[in-house]
Amino acid sequence: MKEHRPDGSLALNDGRTIPATFKQFAYGYANTSHAAQGKTVDRGILIMGEKAIQAGDLRQGYVSNSRFEHSQAIYTTNLPAAKEAMATEKERKLALDLVGRRKTAWKETVKRLKVKQEIRFQQRQAAREITKVAQNQGLDWTPLQETQKWRSSIKM
Repeated sequence: MKEHRPDGSLALNDGRTIPATFKQFAYGYANTSHAAQGKTVDRGILIMGEKAIQAGDLRQGYVSNSRFEHSQAIYTTNLPAAKEAMATEKERKLALDLVGRRKTAWKETVKRLKVKQEIRFQQRQAAREITKVAQNQGLDWTPLQETQKWRSSIKM
């Protein structure tokens, strides 16, 4: 697109103009190559950044580059590395290979949750103790509905 005109129309780079009253567009979608399996598109665009290059292999290259019917464009941050990645057959990891790391991460998460739970329990206990002391001294520690602030009903 070249410009958006004040009347709402769009000027395109090739000289054509889309009027402001035009309301029908065909939407394009971006998919991962895994989600695109079994689909065919007129024109494909493959974008390979550093992470995609690291994850890429021969199978991934086949899936990514066989979805188009008319043309395919590949954009990458490192062309030699992308070519090498798409030409390399890598051994696929099984779920069992990843279980050890998952168990460790899960145990750490559970440990953090237990610590947070213990802190909340201690905070509740402290609040109960403060309330008991306040009641013993004749103080009314009830929250005001509008502000949720605490007030004291000491009469002097």
